[in-house]
Amino acid sequence: MARDSSLYLQFDVVKERYNKTTEAAIQEVNDMISGKIEAKDYHSLEELKKGFENE
Repeated sequence: MARDSSLYLQFDVVKERYNKTTEAAIQEVNDMISGKIEAKDYHSLEELKKGFENE
């Protein structure tokens, strides 16, 4: 039985990849969840702002 090639996609399907920055952020969150690194927490907006200034 012959197959009709017009029924198939005419392009390759590729898995989307995140850029290096996004992959690093995902890894950081996974490390926080698993306890490999300590998660940061803030008790006020001022503490959060200072945390950004120190990075």
